[in-house]
Amino acid sequence: MKIKNKLKHFSRKCLLNALPVKSVLAKRLRLQDATCRVCGMEEEAVEHMFFHCPRSLAVWKMSPFLWPNIDRVNNFASSWYNFFLNAKKFPEPMNLLNLSVHLMWFIWKARNSWTFNNEMWDVSNIMSQALFDYHKFKELGSISNTQNDISLIDEQLIFCQDEVLFLTDASVQKDTGDSSIGVVAVDARGSMLHAFGSPIQSVGKPSIVEAIAVREALKIAGHKGWRKVHILSDAMKLVMISQGLKSAPWPVQNV
Repeated sequence: MKIKNKLKHFSRKCLLNALPVKSVLAKRLRLQDATCRVCGMEEEAVEHMFFHCPRSLAVWKMSPFLWPNIDRVNNFASSWYNFFLNAKKFPEPMNLLNLSVHLMWFIWKARNSWTFNNEMWDVSNIMSQALFDYHKFKELGSISNTQNDISLIDEQLIFCQDEVLFLTDASVQKDTGDSSIGVVAVDARGSMLHAFGSPIQSVGKPSIVEAIAVREALKIAGHKGWRKVHILSDAMKLVMISQGLKSAPWPVQNV
């Protein structure tokens, strides 16, 4: 997977059950209480922290894709292997898996923030940070790693104080046609302004689902009165259409 080295290390620790969650620490240090501090409902194993805890489930439900039976994961290693197999049912499966790792990373960071600093992250904040980090790394990886290229992409991500950046994403499951979209708006400081995620009626082609996500972002911008917006999308076909390099297979109107 094309992810940051720290996320690769993080993934390996998850697969080896070496992440210092309370169930692991209880065995190593003979702690009496291994209950999840976030929800207080179950023992904090890796599976609970990522998939069973109500706050983690809320993050996954807000994401632009829906993994099947994610709340029934009982063995991380075998379930992650099944995720690899199921990802093939989605367009761009590696992007889907990479985004999943980013979500788990920020679920872990949010858990640590509450455990050590007594600061509870909002669910939408977890989602917005994961999407922003994922898209930024993906943009950096799409060009050569020279210093000039890196400074160019950094300049593209800088925008004025009164402007809003929308991160949009979408997914379509190949076998069922189930579709979902996700939209996150952040300000110039990276603070989350709005987050939206929802399954939608099946519409066929992934490019159309991506376009619906962008349309939802524009609707949100209009409702909020935001007039200076940027939209960051990883849908190449949609970007080419917006730049006039490709004709759209649907009617286009100015907004």
